[in-house]
Formats: sequence, structure tokens, C-alpha cells
Amino acid sequence: MSDDERVARLETAEEVRGLLAEYARACDRRDLEGVAAVLDPDAVLTAGDHSWLGRDEVVAFFRAQWSGDPAPQRHFISTIALDRVTPNDAEATSYFLHVTAAAGRSLIGWGSYRDTFVRHDGVLVFRTKDITMDVQVGLDEGWAAALMGVAR
Repeated sequence: MSDDERVARLETAEEVRGLLAEYARACDRRDLEGVAAVLDPDAVLTAGDHSWLGRDEVVAFFRAQWSGDPAPQRHFISTIALDRVTPNDAEATSYFLHVTAAAGRSLIGWGSYRDTFVRHDGVLVFRTKDITMDVQVGLDEGWAAALMGVAR
């Protein structure tokens, strides 16, 4: 592999990290335009047994999730494993921690993202995002009991 190819791969890897951070910031701000900006027009979002196809459907999913819920939230993305990286696309797996509130309850949750990225008009964007939520529980309840149901 040439030095130019190595540099191109490293640049793509950094773009992936930047996209993950921008996605988290857009979600935390409930910024639908920010979410749309990091998605491929043919993006696919999968969460649980449901999938949303295309940028418009994915943005509609987030709009529905955020409507009527003014509670602030924060996403923390960690342990980013770059499973495959080329200058024009990539695959990554990462963990997330999510904190928010609902109905006066403090909530914490975590899980994993499985993402693919492609270049669209020269810009790296999410092509697919698969969200697996392992646990979401109230802090007053604690997560010990919830963890008993998490597959290892």
C-alpha cells in the first residue's frame, strides 16, 4: 500500500470519528437538519425490528421520537472500532451511553451502533445505522436487574 493510500485511509478514519460526533451533537440538539446533513440520500436506519429507508424516512423517525419530549439528552459514543476503511467507504462498530429524562424520571441507557459510511458527492456520510439498545432504565430502579437480561 502506498503512502498516499495510507493517508487517504487515515483521513477517512478521522472523518468517521467526526461523523459519529456530529451525529451525537445533532441528536442532543434535536437538530433535524443536522441529522439530515450526515445521511446519504439512500440511508437506512434500523432500530430493533424496524427499518426506515431513505433520508426523509430516517429524519421522520427522529422527528417522531423527539416530538413532545422537551427533556435534554446526551449521547456519549465510545470504543469506536473501525472494521473496514477505504478512501471511499468504511464500516464501524461503537458503543453509546445515553442519558435523558422522561416523566420526571432520570433515565440511562446504552447499546451499540453498527454503521456503514459512503462518499456522496465527495463527502463521507452514513449509509446505514443499526441501533441496538441493550438497556434503558430509570436511575431510581438501577440497572443491575436490567443487566440480567442483556446477552453477553
